[in-house]
Amino acid sequence: MSFTSTIERHTQQSHVSGTILLTPSRKRSAAPEVKDEIPRRPTTTEIWRWTFTRDAVAPCFIDDIFNMEESTGKEADFFWLGRVPCRTVQIVGLIVGVRVLEKGIQYSIDDGTAVIDCFRREPAPQGTAHSHPGYAPPQQVPPKPIGPVGTAVIVVGKVARRHDTREIKVNNIEKCSSSNDEPIHWQRVRALHKSSYSRPETFVIPTITASYTSSSKHVPGGSSHPIALTTPSDVSATPASSAASSPVKPAKPQSSPPKLRHPSRLSSRHLTDVTFQKYMMHYMHHTATDPPSINEDSDMETISYSLSKVPSTPTKLSRSRHLDETPRPGPSRSVHRTPRPREPPGRLTFTSDMQQPAGPRGFTLSHLRRVPELADMARRVVKAEAKRRAREERKKAKEATEPYARSKSIQIASQLEAKEKIGPRAKRLFQFAAVRLLREGSIVLWDGSVRPLPNPRSSANSMWKADSTSNSTLGADSTVFSSTSGTQPEELDEDDVNELSDPEQNEEAYHPLTPTFLSLHVEKAIGALANVPTVRVGQSRSGRGFTNEDILKCLRKDDRWRYAGSWHVDGALDYLKTEGRAWCVGKGKWELTV
Repeated sequence: MSFTSTIERHTQQSHVSGTILLTPSRKRSAAPEVKDEIPRRPTTTEIWRWTFTRDAVAPCFIDDIFNMEESTGKEADFFWLGRVPCRTVQIVGLIVGVRVLEKGIQYSIDDGTAVIDCFRREPAPQGTAHSHPGYAPPQQVPPKPIGPVGTAVIVVGKVARRHDTREIKVNNIEKCSSSNDEPIHWQRVRALHKSSYSRPETFVIPTITASYTSSSKHVPGGSSHPIALTTPSDVSATPASSAASSPVKPAKPQSSPPKLRHPSRLSSRHLTDVTFQKYMMHYMHHTATDPPSINEDSDMETISYSLSKVPSTPTKLSRSRHLDETPRPGPSRSVHRTPRPREPPGRLTFTSDMQQPAGPRGFTLSHLRRVPELADMARRVVKAEAKRRAREERKKAKEATEPYARSKSIQIASQLEAKEKIGPRAKRLFQFAAVRLLREGSIVLWDGSVRPLPNPRSSANSMWKADSTSNSTLGADSTVFSSTSGTQPEELDEDDVNELSDPEQNEEAYHPLTPTFLSLHVEKAIGALANVPTVRVGQSRSGRGFTNEDILKCLRKDDRWRYAGSWHVDGALDYLKTEGRAWCVGKGKWELTV
């Protein structure tokens, strides 16, 4: 009995001791699972410091840059993209303008949502010290752009204020390695808007971030937990890999020139002289590369329009008067019509392109001023500039303390727009844009055949982008690449139409400096250098071929190519290489193929 009771007592003790030992351990393990901590909201200084990190680079559209809100802090220089702070952005778009300045290069990038200027400062050349007085410093070579107009690029840089708009100070710019980079960027930004930029939660600085490998795989987060979104490495993996592995022709990455937004869809803040200059250059580039039209309906339309524009004075009198049928000058049939002299044939007749000789043809200011889209945009730019000046005058009037000065400023502001008509100011805008394009090397003077005056009833909708909605699918078949637009330019006033002066007989003409156009003259320059003895070409020449500097020096013997740069010659040489008309013999030297 004692043995049995001992076993029972031992069993009860072990059972009780096991229960006592296990119960506290379960309570301790369950305590840390309860998390009621609220993430601390970062201060403005902490956010500002985070914007300098690589994880803060925000892929976005250009329109997002103009819509970002500035930080309210005095010392914090950053912006708010939705709920995410950013200081550095990444955009993908096409180069629609290049300006080579003394301190750097200014690119105009268009991604379909807006156009923004991106300035890249070039490092100053490091000169060596020379003690002798006869030393002359070498001539500084202007910086070379990354590519011509129409090149797709990826830009990473800081958003900065510039006057009443914004620009990007470029940290890095590189060409797109594939034609899929741009639509992939669109998909990525749209996904970030849904998953990060437009979320209602408060922004929290990420504590754990992935290692930065490349800008193409970087996704700026807005929270400490990972966000499931589409990255360039995951989207369209099959097309991207096949495009990267297959050889691509260097000079034909695009089948057509890039397209800009229709001028009538531009907002007032974009209506500046610089934007007008870009659109004028875009029209010349696009029209210069267009093949002549063979549309019979278009030819009939131009012929009928030419017949309708035959001057009505002098004209025959009514046949009811049989005594005198000699044409005599008389009053115009309409009091609002200004009598015009008879136009010279071939200058004011609106003929089709098929009737003109083949080959390059220049653009006159008379031709450009009669393009409906450019004429309408010039009028809108003039009105927008007048409104800006009037706004500044009204602002000065409010700040004036004396009543006399205030009334005088208001009177000046009210008379600014009525001081001069829109027509002459629009004409000066065309002249100013032509001079700037000429000095930038975008166009050259042309002494050959010129293009006929365009038909005012026609509309060049094929060179403008159509609006792409947010629900449209991205890709080659997207509406972004369509060529129709439902917006028509405004009708010109009759007074402005009459202010269009008749073109002169020997009016100055211009031609865009495209690689195709320059390749003809580069080919002639190489042939001319090949016929010159080696001693006369220069002592620096060794072996076969001619360098870019040799070709450019030969071209600049003609004052027409004074503003042409080495990047223009590079583009022409690449085009000649693609066409099989020139080849690189090595060390940057070129020769013509036999």
